Amino acid sequence: MKPSATRTRLSVVPLLVLALCALALPGRATAAETETVAAAPAQAAATTYTNPVVTGLSANPSVMKSGSTYYAYVSGFDYYVPFPVLALSSTDLVTWTQVGNVLPTAQAGSWADVSSGWKFRSPSVRHIPGNPAASRYVMYFSGTHKTTGATCIGAATAAGPAGPFTGAAEPLICPQGGATDPSAVPLPADAPIQELVYVKKGTDAGIYNQVLSADGLSLSGAPFLLYKANPGWWHQGVVERPAITLTADGRIYLLFAGGPAGTKGRAIGWTTCTQGFGVVNDCRRQTRFGGWIGGTAQADSPSGPQVFSDGTHQWLAYDGLPGGSCPATGACTGTRSMRIDKLCFTDRGIGEPRTNAPSTTAQSLTRQSGCSQDLPGRPFGIVPGSVADDTVVGQAPKIAFRDGGSTSPIAGRTVWNFSDSLNTGGCPSRSNTAALGAPAAGATGPAWTTEMVDANGCPPQFIPYNAAETAYNQNPACPPDQPGCNWRMALWEVGMVPLPDGDVAVFFLKLIDKRCWACYEFLGIGVTRMKAADVSSGNTVVTRNTPGACNPDCLFQGADKHYFRPFADRGYVYMYATATLTRAPLAELQDRSKWRFWTGSAWSAQQSDAVDVPGLFEGGWDKGAGQIVYNPHLDRYLNIVADNWPETYKFVAQTSPEPWGPWTAEQPVHDATPHKCADGGDPYGALQAPEFWENNGRGLNLTYARPGPNLGTSPTCPGQVRYVTAQLQP
Repeated sequence: MKPSATRTRLSVVPLLVLALCALALPGRATAAETETVAAAPAQAAATTYTNPVVTGLSANPSVMKSGSTYYAYVSGFDYYVPFPVLALSSTDLVTWTQVGNVLPTAQAGSWADVSSGWKFRSPSVRHIPGNPAASRYVMYFSGTHKTTGATCIGAATAAGPAGPFTGAAEPLICPQGGATDPSAVPLPADAPIQELVYVKKGTDAGIYNQVLSADGLSLSGAPFLLYKANPGWWHQGVVERPAITLTADGRIYLLFAGGPAGTKGRAIGWTTCTQGFGVVNDCRRQTRFGGWIGGTAQADSPSGPQVFSDGTHQWLAYDGLPGGSCPATGACTGTRSMRIDKLCFTDRGIGEPRTNAPSTTAQSLTRQSGCSQDLPGRPFGIVPGSVADDTVVGQAPKIAFRDGGSTSPIAGRTVWNFSDSLNTGGCPSRSNTAALGAPAAGATGPAWTTEMVDANGCPPQFIPYNAAETAYNQNPACPPDQPGCNWRMALWEVGMVPLPDGDVAVFFLKLIDKRCWACYEFLGIGVTRMKAADVSSGNTVVTRNTPGACNPDCLFQGADKHYFRPFADRGYVYMYATATLTRAPLAELQDRSKWRFWTGSAWSAQQSDAVDVPGLFEGGWDKGAGQIVYNPHLDRYLNIVADNWPETYKFVAQTSPEPWGPWTAEQPVHDATPHKCADGGDPYGALQAPEFWENNGRGLNLTYARPGPNLGTSPTCPGQVRYVTAQLQP
């Protein structure tokens, strides 16, 4: 037995003795098969837990609460012969008591090969109160078909959570190629259906959803794909042990293990899902690009995520290896043990799940009412030596220079939107262009972007000109000193916002470039829509639409304010105009009448009522907000901006508890001086790329523009958009 910070935790190794006892008494049920072992002597109430909460082999855990008792079900494998599914119980999540085998091999189902415990795994138990008393608990598990050798999903029922469970004569799900890792969807107790997510192998491999009858024991309709196992994504085509969880406000999250099993690349990822047939529908459209919970020096190769509730709050159950179990390449060693950690969902920003996993020190069992109170963020700080500025965003050969570089997920891809794009080789210059990329998953940078070009290698205008703008830009030759001579109309992107329906709102600044250094007349801010359906069909040029086409109906008119990058948060889209703040409901962002301005204490429809947000950085050419986003790791809003351009070439950050401040003093992030061209070309325009954040926002990604001398025409220092990564302090 191994002591913890508060009390003794169960080491499941003694179950081998119990297994041998069962073998010595054939035909007779052991107490562990029929009822819970007597409770341990009373002890002081636990206040903390320390992972692993169960030592010894306890992989693929799933936990449910029944009354005041928690039950954990783990894959027994041959380690606990003849216990293919092992159960444990606890009243406090700290001390776990042996329940033993809850799926006796003789009762697993006549279809199942019971010759080896390795052929049983990934149990998930669902309480269905509407079932007859003898089958109110339904266990779903993976097993091997004794006739075909295929991996199938079986169902077994019991009167109580401690079993014993009795399996059906035939498997519940057994497609061509096999199926494994079932997980019951936590629908309301009175739901007229049940749902099960699982992993399909073979052709069209991925995570699927299957609607079941109300009793959870038969299929209803056909299965449908939730999440594709894409070999090019961070999980390298390996997705296992899925779990669905629902938030109080109706959001649907899919958690899963990804990456090759038993390697350092194993991690836990997540994505959000839409609602459709049954409850859970498509989980691909809003995929997060990267692992969510990765290994650390203290806890390697986390896997097997499942979600459970204590009646009020959600928790994560998963397994992992001791720190140092995994080499940089190759297979890990060690034993997977059961772990738990806090889980909650913020209503801010991108909505990423919040967790303290993988924790390895004593953690409080206390839960608070709000996610930010339960799992507060950290102070801002960059890990020394973690900043890497060695990657350039890919661009077509005929692009000499461009800036901007906003990013957004769309249709399972990333769209990159760039501002002024100066081209060579006979290509006309464009005031905005775009590229598409696969999710960043496992990539060292965005070199995998695909530039949209025509047969001559020229990029198209991403936000196309309308007829009036085209005519303005085709004015005839005239004397250089004549006002308006060779001036051009430009549409510079200022940011993108993902919309709830999967499309993306594209904001742009309309201006006149008077063809001299920084001689611009700002006309206004417009917005249009990039459709996910168009991206899926290969069409990546947006269609200008009204209202919001910005000719003449811009969202915002005039040159008195410089509008900065929009971001979505808690149902609104926010934009900063220099140091003032405006917002509109996300669903109505193209309606100018819906926008309101922050007055310092409230929101007003009158722009004249707007006041400067306190503390918002106003230094340098990039004064005001650079790009502000909510960072889950910090639990703060994060602003990264260029400092005193063009004098220092440094980027700084500041944070705030709310978009309207107060903002902290700026702190250094990155010095881009080494990438300044010797004869011009000053780095500027820092943008964050939250689509590529890792570890709950701790791993940052940002871009900036390095124009190069003569706007990119120098072969020794070409214009480019650079891609920077950094790690925040834990």
